[in-house]
Amino acid sequence: MNFTPIENKQLIETSSLLKLIANNDINGNPQHLYLHLSNNGRILKVYDVLYEGINAVPSELQMKAIQADSIYISVKEYKRLLKLHEN
Repeated sequence: MNFTPIENKQLIETSSLLKLIANNDINGNPQHLYLHLSNNGRILKVYDVLYEGINAVPSELQMKAIQADSIYISVKEYKRLLKLHEN
């Protein structure tokens, strides 16, 4: 995936990633997201993982993706977050 580089180093250092996992779709495809969160909890960006794993996020955030905590969400919430934060 091609991403615009994140040039704000303070944002990279103070933000976090959270991995959200919903049940697979009807065809067995994974439905996972990474939420990029500011230090005050605001959603900065939503990355749909698809089959990309940590490559679903810009390289500046990949170490955070490796270390991200995971929580399980409903498929409805997965779809809502994707729709709400589409680019």
